[in-house]
Amino acid sequence: MALKIGAMLIAAAALLSACGEEACTTEVAQKKMADVTAKATAVMTASPDKAAALTAKMTELGTKMSAGGDMAAVCKGLDEMMVELSK
Repeated sequence: MALKIGAMLIAAAALLSACGEEACTTEVAQKKMADVTAKATAVMTASPDKAAALTAKMTELGTKMSAGGDMAAVCKGLDEMMVELSK
């Protein structure tokens, strides 16, 4: 019985976590890009040696976004970049 309840709780948690994710639209990607740009600017100010790599990655993602490429990949890249910048 306890195993059944535990399995139901895990399934419910998985469903609820999936509900919180939003589709990556152009608008969502633009918001993420603005957030990453602000964070990257702060990092580059503190560590100018990181500027070239950050600028290259942001340019790559911006090009994909403006070309209407795989928006899910763009959002994933921006999310990964934000995690790295937040370290």
